[in-house]
Amino acid sequence: MLVVIGPTDRELRALDVVATPLPHAAETGKLPARCGYPAAAVAGTIQYDGDTYAAPAAQHECYSNGAAAGLFVDDTGAGEVVVLGSARTFSNDWLDNEGDAALGLGLLSSSDHLLWVVPRPPTQAPADNRSKGLLDLLPDRILWAALELLIAVALLALWRARRIGPVVVEPLPVVVRATETVEGRARLLHAARARDTAGAALRSATAERLRDRLGLAADAPAPAVVESVARHSGWRAADVEQVLYGPPPTDDVDLLRLSRELDQLDRAVRSGP
Repeated sequence: MLVVIGPTDRELRALDVVATPLPHAAETGKLPARCGYPAAAVAGTIQYDGDTYAAPAAQHECYSNGAAAGLFVDDTGAGEVVVLGSARTFSNDWLDNEGDAALGLGLLSSSDHLLWVVPRPPTQAPADNRSKGLLDLLPDRILWAALELLIAVALLALWRARRIGPVVVEPLPVVVRATETVEGRARLLHAARARDTAGAALRSATAERLRDRLGLAADAPAPAVVESVARHSGWRAADVEQVLYGPPPTDDVDLLRLSRELDQLDRAVRSGP
């Protein structure tokens, strides 16, 4: 009989054992035997910490969690193979826990001659050697030099960085008259046929001048503006509201009429009732 403790998929294939280790389904804690295999049945509950195995061709499955077994017995033709996934069960720390010692004696005392086979360290097996990448092949001093160069570049960038200072006022290369600015904006609005935008701009500018002239706050509501303008201009409140806050013009004729009415209202406020 061959007893294998904690084998991986590679060892199971080498022993011709049909089973799959499930590391993601590792069990930890006390597990009952739940099988009729003599050594496990006598030992009963053991302290388990290791992988479980899916062994569809096993003769016995013990310490099972329903989907996989912690111990199973398989007959490969060359002899009986017992696989146990918890190497810690037979450690000195756990031998006096539950039936750990009984299970070890039951599995290892079936023959007068006991042979221990210890695997070679993984570093000596070519299949376990990790392939080296580019960083592994570079000498350590190259990595330290690159780190020092990175720190030097960061310090140089901090030293040469310009701090944000106050806004610098510079004279314009040319002087643009206000009339040219107004005419240019008017041409853009006319080309876009944005009569509503043009009318809103005219009304907003007139209302701002009237509020300043009448001593009203910048956020004064429309009714207050209409009442004050009507009182100082002599116009009816309904006419003032129509001119300052009426519907937007629909064509060029309405826009010109609105412009004239706003100018007349501004003059009426300046001259008084």
